[in-house]
Amino acid sequence: MRYLLVLFVFCLTSFALAAPTSLTDQSQPYEVVPIESDISYESHILGELEGQPIMYEVKLDEDSKLVAQVWQPANRAAAKFALIAIRQNDRGGGVTEVARMNATPDSWIKQSDSQIGLTFLQSASINESVEAGTYRIEISTPENAGKFLLRIGDSEAEEGYLESLSSVRTTQEFFGHGLFSMLRSSLVYQPLLFFLLMFVVYKSWQYRKVVKIKAHVSN
Repeated sequence: MRYLLVLFVFCLTSFALAAPTSLTDQSQPYEVVPIESDISYESHILGELEGQPIMYEVKLDEDSKLVAQVWQPANRAAAKFALIAIRQNDRGGGVTEVARMNATPDSWIKQSDSQIGLTFLQSASINESVEAGTYRIEISTPENAGKFLLRIGDSEAEEGYLESLSSVRTTQEFFGHGLFSMLRSSLVYQPLLFFLLMFVVYKSWQYRKVVKIKAHVSN
């Protein structure tokens, strides 16, 4: 049984984990929201349009890959989200457009995320090699209304199991799902199934041990 527990702990540390997740924090409308995380690694930012676009800003100290994508829940009416990435010019002011995504939701991909335990409509990604500088990513719709998940980066992030559970719960709660929805996440149901399997194996081992003892006594 001790070896099964060790195997269980090992499996927890080897699961594919959810991306780090944060909530958009704006103290006033049109305030630019800084992205503090390393955009080389995948992270999720949850936001809601409430009458105006949301602008995110990231400052890069070196040449990087700018990857961004919009997700929205597949179980509600789809909104026509647009994503625009621009670069602030180093000289003379102004901005330069880097990439744009404004495809209608009927061309988005419906995809289940096993870690989050929800199904999303996922837009096409922007994927651009960019120089060091300051970049902004604007999310909008024609009505500037609706909840979304902004996915940044594409490399697997370094996050522990408990932190991943927190990210999953934050995402589910943001999109209106209760606590029992956590059972849909592979981070929850896979360990539960594994624990159940361990319990069955342990009980089987106990039963065989009792049978052997009885057989030895009867002889």
